[in-house]
Amino acid sequence: MNFFPGKRVTETLKFRMIVIAVCVHLSIWFVAAFFSSLTAVNVIFDSLDEELKTQAEFVDFNSRMFIKFVESLDIQLKAEIGQQSLFVSDSIGWGGNPMVYWGMDRHLIYRTANAPDFDIPSEEGFFDEEIIQNGEKTRWRVYTRPVNDTFWLAVGADTREARQAAVQVGIKALYPMILIIPLTILGIYLGITRGLKPMAQLAVAVANRSPTSLEPVDTNGIHAELKPVVFALNGLLERLSGALENEHRFTANAAHELQTPLTAIKSEVQMRQRGVSDPETTEMLRSIGSRVDRAVHTVRQLLTLARLESHDARLPMIELDLHQVAQNTLADHAHKALERQLVIEFPEDQQWLIRGQRDSLEIMVGNLLANAFRYTPERGRVVIDCETLDGGLLFRVANDCEPMTVAQRDKLTDRFYRKPGTNSPGAGLGLSIVQRIASVHDARMSVADWQDGRGLSVTIHFS
Repeated sequence: MNFFPGKRVTETLKFRMIVIAVCVHLSIWFVAAFFSSLTAVNVIFDSLDEELKTQAEFVDFNSRMFIKFVESLDIQLKAEIGQQSLFVSDSIGWGGNPMVYWGMDRHLIYRTANAPDFDIPSEEGFFDEEIIQNGEKTRWRVYTRPVNDTFWLAVGADTREARQAAVQVGIKALYPMILIIPLTILGIYLGITRGLKPMAQLAVAVANRSPTSLEPVDTNGIHAELKPVVFALNGLLERLSGALENEHRFTANAAHELQTPLTAIKSEVQMRQRGVSDPETTEMLRSIGSRVDRAVHTVRQLLTLARLESHDARLPMIELDLHQVAQNTLADHAHKALERQLVIEFPEDQQWLIRGQRDSLEIMVGNLLANAFRYTPERGRVVIDCETLDGGLLFRVANDCEPMTVAQRDKLTDRFYRKPGTNSPGAGLGLSIVQRIASVHDARMSVADWQDGRGLSVTIHFS
């Protein structure tokens, strides 16, 4: 049996687990990198704020020292310091952060050469400003504070370098992922593959079983995590085996019980036919006999199905010649072909070697020939052949018949299905039995048109 469906399910599960694990790990790393970068940015800007504040405090200290010195000289000023309008334009070659001084009445006192036009302060603290310089928008971090209630001081710094440093920190935080991501994917793949190996082995073991094999799954070597699943599966198989066994036993018993009364009815009808001369009564008894024959045929087919679907259907296979089986079966059914004057095409002196069970193959070929002889019109054609293909055998029985639709052809393997308007005797179980025997032999059955829809072809592919 083909175990690839179970393997494909396991591979799909493994792929999904790998994708989910990788996405979760990458998400965690990206979040960690984001918060690391955010912390680094905060540290950078905190350092910048600390630098601005330290510089302002230094200027504040120097200014208060100067005012104390002036006061110690006992000099009578014409106006209080910082209250008169004055502006110092001389550059002192300052190379630090830009600074601007305003008097308490908001008039400009001094601006360093590298200082832009900061907004006149109204309160102490840190502020972010956007200033146009040489037609370019720049962003500044500004710290303002009053100095000894004498004048206002603003110290600023262009945040471009700080922002570039923050971006570099964020990029550097992502560098390790170039190495971590491939290693993580490899580690996750190896871990999940190893973790799912017991499940894959169990899936292969279950998928590789025969449809008729309902024995419990062996729990030896099964991981503890999978044992509850295996125990539940074995419980289901046990219940299913009991239900199928009861069904098969009932079918076989019912068919056996029906054979005796049907045989008695057939014998009674034949005895009455010999003693009746009335044409109407004769036709009625003939019709009854025909229906009894159909019932007997149905019972026999049901018995065949019951035997095939029982646990004893998996008989030892031997190497045999399917050509000889077909030849012997054809000889048993030849009288049916002669009655309808059918043309039979069957190759002589060939050998079609396969591994199979002779009795069931005889039933399979017998059902194919019976169907072909029954539904082929008088003087019609029946072809029995075989060819080798891809290391296997294609056994085919084809015959002339009335055209049928695709839907009708697809239902031919359904149990008890008969094409509407069919008058030939039958139970609608022949191709179902053929399909079941093909399954027992790990073969495939296909039904197709023959001769442009003017016939039917049944092919059994033995691998």
